[in-house]
Amino acid sequence: MTTVATAADSVKLIPATVGAVQIVFNKAATNAMQVFGAGTDTINGVATGTGVSLTAGKGALYACAVAGAWDQILSA
Repeated sequence: MTTVATAADSVKLIPATVGAVQIVFNKAATNAMQVFGAGTDTINGVATGTGVSLTAGKGALYACAVAGAWDQILSA
């Protein structure tokens, strides 16, 4: 996402199927964004309805080893 106009703008990941990988970059200078799973998918055990934050200027790799569950790996 290159424009996070307001804090907590968001994106939704593709459905978490085994072997799926998705990369998300937040290129905003100041605003964090929220990342949500699809349907009932979780991200690091967090429910889709809550989502996880991705800080401004950071990226994250989302990998699925178990159907319905994303693992988030954050950039430094």
